Amino acid sequence: MTPVEVAAALDATTDLEQQSQLEALEPAILALDDVLGPECADAAISLLERCGHQDDFGFFESIGSYLERCDGAAIGDRLLESARKAPSWKVLMILPGVAGVARALPELRAVQASGAFIARDGRYDASWLAKRIAELEAG
Repeated sequence: MTPVEVAAALDATTDLEQQSQLEALEPAILALDDVLGPECADAAISLLERCGHQDDFGFFESIGSYLERCDGAAIGDRLLESARKAPSWKVLMILPGVAGVARALPELRAVQASGAFIARDGRYDASWLAKRIAELEAG
């Protein structure tokens, strides 16, 4: 798949709980490993915003790895914006690796203070966010 096709598949996904969408997304996620530039970053971040609250999102690691490989201030800025807009655990987990710990910590604290943290999975709640912040502060 080309980067344009990967981005289109990411953009077309709206509900990861629908088996047909998972099946259509799988080849794009596999192809994301071969995308070297940031062409798919907006589509990947938008997917996290739309579906980050869905617990059975098994493609998180591939998207996080891709965004970390993109290495750019603009990608970090976009992910910081996403944390403000739709703070799912997936966005908050990868934020420090993409934007850097120094830029991520104030945003994580702001999300914590606002109470806007989205979590359906009992493993990822306000206490998880507090622990994540403490781990990052400790280095």
